[in-house]
Amino acid sequence: MSRASRTATLLLAFALAATLAGCSTTEGGQAADTPDTTADAGLESDTTSEPATTDTTEAKELDLEVGDTAEYTDGVRMTALGLQRDVQPSYRELLSNPKAKVLAVTVKIVNGSSETFDLSVTLNLVYGADGREADAFFDSGRGINGIDSPSRLRPKRAVTGKFGFEVPSSSVKELVFEGAPGFDYDAQQWTA
Repeated sequence: MSRASRTATLLLAFALAATLAGCSTTEGGQAADTPDTTADAGLESDTTSEPATTDTTEAKELDLEVGDTAEYTDGVRMTALGLQRDVQPSYRELLSNPKAKVLAVTVKIVNGSSETFDLSVTLNLVYGADGREADAFFDSGRGINGIDSPSRLRPKRAVTGKFGFEVPSSSVKELVFEGAPGFDYDAQQWTA
């Protein structure tokens, strides 16, 4: 990769990290009581593009683990599909700390509602007993670039993306991911 390409990749990574950092709190949509695994066989496309309506009640507390699904009252579902604990970055120079480990979590959003909604996925990672926030990590060479999709998700559509984080090599335990499918939804937490 040329120096110009690496510089462009780093600039994109910083821009995306800044965007995600500004999106760490949400409110709105209510989560259902029961975690569920995502099964989306038979999803069909729909051509409507009406704005989504939001429920402004609080989300119920859920005890989710990586692999579980948070389902909101309007039918939108967010699943932390899996976690990779030791991702090798395309270039160590992409890391803010060259000795850090890179973790990647794959997230899937399914719009099971009857409305199109604004897709503004947020995902953060807190690690260790003292709850430190991990730095976001982007590496397009490894497919770690969040959800690369349109800003609106139509009914019966799904998107998947991989989010990366840097953690000190001694802190790959006690992980808590917190995220939401959009600004109008309460954030949920997944432990790993």
